[in-house]
Amino acid sequence: MSATVPVVVSNQSVTGQTTSLTLSYTPTVSGIYRLSAYAVVSYGGGNNGNIKFEWTDDHSAWSWGPNDGPIGASFFAAPKSILVRAVAGQPIGIVYTVTSGTPSADLYLIVEDLN
Repeated sequence: MSATVPVVVSNQSVTGQTTSLTLSYTPTVSGIYRLSAYAVVSYGGGNNGNIKFEWTDDHSAWSWGPNDGPIGASFFAAPKSILVRAVAGQPIGIVYTVTSGTPSADLYLIVEDLN
């Protein structure tokens, strides 16, 4: 078995985001992908946001948040990554949702093809 190097297939970023947003990549081949996200959100005083990874595998559509609630300090401590099995033609990525107020967010997403 020969070793393969992950290939970055998508590298996206937005800064100063004050509304809900999706950053995504649609794979052309079903397989294993690594999603890595980093968010810096200015919140407080009633300003809150929430971030979740979303993907579809052979069985279902999935959504998972690192803390499944408003973004907290734990999300900023280090980037978050997740391995997913994704089917071709279905988007994979992160969904940032403003839950109250107008927090300002800097969002980063890297998608790697591990096939």
